[in-house]
Amino acid sequence: MGLSTSALARRSNGQITRSAIALIEDGKVDARMGSLAALSVALDHDLFAVASRLLAECQATNPPTDKSEKKLLESK
Repeated sequence: MGLSTSALARRSNGQITRSAIALIEDGKVDARMGSLAALSVALDHDLFAVASRLLAECQATNPPTDKSEKKLLESK
């Protein structure tokens, strides 16, 4: 979206720091649910829509091999 980490941190209203955003972007830490929620609000994105898309992409590239995992996905 062309935002700097500082601008994104400001848009999160103090919910997530610039340094935390940089660490997430660099892949040095995994974002917690609260951070993801704050970022989705700051970016005006629907967190659940993004998560659903990412899950679908992961399933397409790494289909479940465990029977219980397949059963869980089929029940949704």
